[in-house]
Amino acid sequence: MKDYQQRVNELYNQLDDIAANRNTVYAEIGRTLYRSHPNTIEAPDYQDLVTQITAQNDEISKIAATVTRLEEIGERMKVLGLDRGDKEEKKGELQQELRPHYRTIGETAFRLFRENPLIDSKYTEIFQPLSENYDEVRQLERELAALHGEQAKRPFVERLMKRGRDLLLKSRIQAKQEKRDALHEEAGKKLAETDFIALIDDPDLNEAAEPYRNIAEQISAIDEQIVAIDKEIQELNAEQQEKSGGKRLQRAFSDLKESRELRESQQEELFSQLGRRFAEARGEEVEVPQDLESYFEELRQLRRKEADSKGAIERLEAALKIQELANRIRQTEEEKARQQKKLEKIRQSIEELDKEVDYLEQERGRMEEIRGSEDDLSAL
Repeated sequence: MKDYQQRVNELYNQLDDIAANRNTVYAEIGRTLYRSHPNTIEAPDYQDLVTQITAQNDEISKIAATVTRLEEIGERMKVLGLDRGDKEEKKGELQQELRPHYRTIGETAFRLFRENPLIDSKYTEIFQPLSENYDEVRQLERELAALHGEQAKRPFVERLMKRGRDLLLKSRIQAKQEKRDALHEEAGKKLAETDFIALIDDPDLNEAAEPYRNIAEQISAIDEQIVAIDKEIQELNAEQQEKSGGKRLQRAFSDLKESRELRESQQEELFSQLGRRFAEARGEEVEVPQDLESYFEELRQLRRKEADSKGAIERLEAALKIQELANRIRQTEEEKARQQKKLEKIRQSIEELDKEVDYLEQERGRMEEIRGSEDDLSAL
């Protein structure tokens, strides 16, 4: 008997599960009616629910479309970012390939510049570092030649002492010559960005510039592609901001998911109300479309389970009530016995009091006899 309450609680939980399952079945009926039997629910009795379900369905579709588009934007931006990185890398490789061609252009152009003093003076500044380098090397070579000439006439010991000066001059010449490649490259790069090559129109210079032009065209094409990528990324960013409401992407996805789940939950309740209204109007035993038969059979099974559970609960609660009444009877009888004991004690006390009263009455009578008449007492 002590397990009756636990079983009752379990049965009430079963009733809750049955109610939840019934709502789920009603929702499936409503969903099937809405999707497969729209003519069946055209009656005015259903239109309020149908209208609300359609509105929720539209909102859910919009949210799903927004999520899909945001995911597409995210994936596209990843692809564009990788593509842009590849193009920047290729551009960097091509720019490295330009360096020897810049040197060739610089060497050829400088030779032409030195051979043709009529070249426009505006290019003089570009050739200035190279001119200074060649002049400095020539000056150092003259100093070295002069040193060698002096040494030839000097005694052996003095020639030995001048060797340090010789090494220093050679070292400085070598350093200047080694720097010359960088100066040729720098000059060639600057000239390639001007109209110098076209202006001179020298066959040697044109030949030196041809590889540069080919690579420069490739770099220009890559730059155009990068500009197009940046434009698309900018447009995608703007669209992403608009669709996410200016939120960070992860937060936007979270909010959209929450909104969709809320609307789906609301729509599920509307489907359940539609299914319930249809089932209660038709009754569970009537003939229904074939794709609804299994749901109505499930409703009948749930109804039987519910009746069985309620019957079991009624019996178990009756057993619990009997147990409670038995306890109350026992407690009442125990209280009655306690009260009876109290009553017996009271009766005994009353009897003793009655005896006391009789004794006191007798004693008073005896004292009155001894006293005599009360009127005579004043004369005593």
